[in-house]
Amino acid sequence: MDEKDDCLGYSLWQLRKQPFSENMIPFTALFIDDLCVDAKTRGQHIGELLFEYVKEEAKRLGCYEVTLNVWAGNTSAEKFYEKMGFVYFKKNEDKDLLMYLMPMKKVKDAILQMKNDVLSTIYSLKSRLNGGYIKSRNARLLFFVGQTI
Repeated sequence: MDEKDDCLGYSLWQLRKQPFSENMIPFTALFIDDLCVDAKTRGQHIGELLFEYVKEEAKRLGCYEVTLNVWAGNTSAEKFYEKMGFVYFKKNEDKDLLMYLMPMKKVKDAILQMKNDVLSTIYSLKSRLNGGYIKSRNARLLFFVGQTI
């Protein structure tokens, strides 16, 4: 909003809980539905300010990534999002949409967090099991992620 209370731009977004499968580790993504700037104010960095606000919200909310779609052929939007740090992910052939994402956590940090989550789960299971092993017909199954348990 400017000093006259005119809307210079807006962003609509939603939180999406992942995964869609029980085989994946749960995480939250922020999906940008719209990020629009009034045509009269383009080139004044309003879009960058809006996006920085959305990105800070994603960090505050602990999101793993920010995602969005761009209509194929909308080259100005593609260039803007790539300038902001988004990476082209894939094309949705059904709707002619290009999918972009921006990881909010470094891959190394995300992997370490997953490792810690898995280890925590294993230690929890271990404490509940007889002697820390899962017994199956005289065989002992040991799980390890980065170290032997």
